[in-house]
Amino acid sequence: RGGIFAQAFSSSRWTSGLATRKAIWLTTLEIVRLNPWFGTGAGTFTWVYPATISELVRNDEKLAPWSGSWTNAAHQEVLQVWSELG
Repeated sequence: RGGIFAQAFSSSRWTSGLATRKAIWLTTLEIVRLNPWFGTGAGTFTWVYPATISELVRNDEKLAPWSGSWTNAAHQEVLQVWSELG
């Protein structure tokens, strides 16, 4: 098990690096595209994100493993706010 740092740095997302961020950002942009004016509601990102499938992510072989996965945040503040609040 190790400590918190051992767990964090052994994550498959950590080793994949930029590809995971790109998948997260593209999926978040899909959330924004579907809910541009009012967003999905404050604090709803973690529930909405896994249910949103971005065709750009799904059709890219490097990003496809992350399609439909869970994440706790958009990892970019503007996208986070825009997706939740519009």
